[in-house]
Amino acid sequence: MDYQSCVLFRPDDSNYEEYEICKSILQTKTQRSKVSNEFVIGRFSVLPFYKELEEDLKENGCTIVNTYKQHKYIADFLYYNDIKEFTFPTYFDSYGLPEDKYVVKGVTNSRKHEWNTLMFAENKRRAIEISCDLKLDSLLRTQDIIFRKYIPLQTIELGLNGLPITNEWRLFYFNNDIIAYGFYWSCIEDNIVNKLLDDFRNNGIVFANKIANIISQNTNFFVIDVAKTESGEWILVECNDAQMSGLNTIDPKIFYTSLKGAINDFKNV
Repeated sequence: MDYQSCVLFRPDDSNYEEYEICKSILQTKTQRSKVSNEFVIGRFSVLPFYKELEEDLKENGCTIVNTYKQHKYIADFLYYNDIKEFTFPTYFDSYGLPEDKYVVKGVTNSRKHEWNTLMFAENKRRAIEISCDLKLDSLLRTQDIIFRKYIPLQTIELGLNGLPITNEWRLFYFNNDIIAYGFYWSCIEDNIVNKLLDDFRNNGIVFANKIANIISQNTNFFVIDVAKTESGEWILVECNDAQMSGLNTIDPKIFYTSLKGAINDFKNV
């Protein structure tokens, strides 16, 4: 395949340093009107009007890394039935919800930093109450609310509002190959993360790759978050479209250099 590629980046105060690194490694543009006849990787730029962006890019002879359908597979939690054996049992409405502890969130976003008031529920009744509160939330009101059975994870410390800071890792995949990975929580010191690293490399990555083999059949550029449970098993926390996912503790130079290599390999297939 013979085409140029670019990153369509929407920079702001929170990601400007990443933007500067991105444009030093890959061709990077900030306006869709200036993208023509290119393979496009969005970075914080595809929402809220993904379908319209894809159509505009197509008019300019471009292809986006994840089609709208592929994006919806991730964003609307459609992947759940394909990987439910690897993750938390999940319910998509409150009808018939069993009595249990739950994590309540939108299919894409959550209010995790308000863990003890807008995410964790001690019982079914509280879970339903939280779901009603989330439907009034400006970020989540347009998303379906899901109920995920609470399974305790290995917890390093408790953050603000009782948020569990856990043994959790983020992996970026492009075309079923790992681009980069890192610890999910940036607030944890390196010496603690290093003690967890060997187990993640030896077991967590193997587990994540099983899931990636499935997800990659339906989308091209995605993120997998995995964590260790209190009982010592690895579990899928969630998947996301990599175009809108933060790097967390991943070095941007490593990420974009690896992404550049993956794009070049993809172009040469």
